[in-house]
Amino acid sequence: MDDVYYSTGQTARELGVTQAKVRALCESGAIESTCTAGGQRRISTAEVERLRSEGLPSIPRPLPDQDREAVKNKAGRSRHTEAALLDEPSEAVIDSAEEVVCLENEVKSIGLKRQKEEALDWFRERVEKGVQQLTERRAADQERRNREAAERQRQAWEEKWLKYALDSIPREVPQALRTEAYRAAQEALTQLGGMRGESITRQLVDAAVHRGLAVWLKAKELATAVEKACDSAPWTMRHDKAWRARMVETASAAIARLQSGASAAQLQLVTSQAVAPLIAEFEHRDVCSRMVAEVWKLLPSYKTEELDEGKEVVWRALSEVKVGTSRREIERIRDAALEPTRAAISRRLDREMRSGVLQYVEFRLIGLADSLKKEALTAIAGALNGLPAGTSKFELERAKEAVIDQYRQKQQRLEQKQRLIEGGVRQIQIYLNKLSAEWEFDKSTFALARELEKPIRAGLEQELRGDEDSEEVDNRVRRLVRRELEI
Repeated sequence: MDDVYYSTGQTARELGVTQAKVRALCESGAIESTCTAGGQRRISTAEVERLRSEGLPSIPRPLPDQDREAVKNKAGRSRHTEAALLDEPSEAVIDSAEEVVCLENEVKSIGLKRQKEEALDWFRERVEKGVQQLTERRAADQERRNREAAERQRQAWEEKWLKYALDSIPREVPQALRTEAYRAAQEALTQLGGMRGESITRQLVDAAVHRGLAVWLKAKELATAVEKACDSAPWTMRHDKAWRARMVETASAAIARLQSGASAAQLQLVTSQAVAPLIAEFEHRDVCSRMVAEVWKLLPSYKTEELDEGKEVVWRALSEVKVGTSRREIERIRDAALEPTRAAISRRLDREMRSGVLQYVEFRLIGLADSLKKEALTAIAGALNGLPAGTSKFELERAKEAVIDQYRQKQQRLEQKQRLIEGGVRQIQIYLNKLSAEWEFDKSTFALARELEKPIRAGLEQELRGDEDSEEVDNRVRRLVRRELEI
């Protein structure tokens, strides 16, 4: 590692002596030193440590001749012209010369100190100027950042309120009008010249959007008034295209007759009054239409032509009724118009009821001899004709039963039915044998027939009357077998 060297001034401070003494010791060789390329003396760290431990030696003095020669050489190097010594210098002279040298060095030191102070003053002035410039630059940068922050804050504020303006525009507004309202809000914010409180800004933006949408809002207000007037009508009227078109046309015409600047309440009142007669007309027609449609409720056991006739006479009668007539009066007019039709239906029903009572008499008399059957039929017809018009079906049936009770032979009919059922059950095995030629069963036809016997018998019990022939019974058996087998 390279040794470290001290200058003569540093060495003097380390040893607590003057620099002149260190320099004199170096020149005399008492202190080991080296010279730099610029003629400056440097003393090693080891030499300084040695001097600190051993102490400084005395400055050696030259011989008188050598001292005189040195003084001459020194005097010759002086910038001032001095008188040459005529004899060897005395001790006093030498001390005087040394004092002169010290004074010269002191003067030089003072000059150097002055130069140092001047340099320090210049450096301080430069530092102060630099600090001032730095402070000014920092202030300018801070001002610029403040302006940028203020601008960003203003832009964020403007974007916030422009978004509020867009959000406040209804979705159904056309794009062109949305753009116009947006521009109006943008101009209003620009004219403010800076940020304002939320309440004031909201009012200004709302006002700007309202101005941009003034035409659309007015049209919307009119349409809303018409819509509310239509909504006051019954549901079926609102959803009937023809009636709704009439209401819209009537309400719009009423609005057109108003002066400009009418309030929303005035618009609503005028449109409601305009459609009120239409609503009354619709409700009157609706009541009449419902009464015509519900004529069937007032006609017992009607036929299509009778119902059509009843609707026609009721519609003609109600078409002459004025709007505003009470519902009770309309019902009275309807009932009066429908009375002839109801009487005709009652007469027809009486005839049909009597015919119905006689319709199945022959089936009830199966097994009777022809003479007895004719006699029974004649007796039943005479009994029914003897009852007055309007007699209930129950009374007619009871009269008929009273006549034919003596002719019944229920047992024979039951026996006949049983014979048919037994014959049908025997056909199950036969039909299964035929089906086995085309279908493969997982059981024998005999076992399958035994399983099907009970449900087939129940089906025949339910379907047969006792007067069927064997072929019809066979067909029923086949159908029941296929149904049980799900073929």
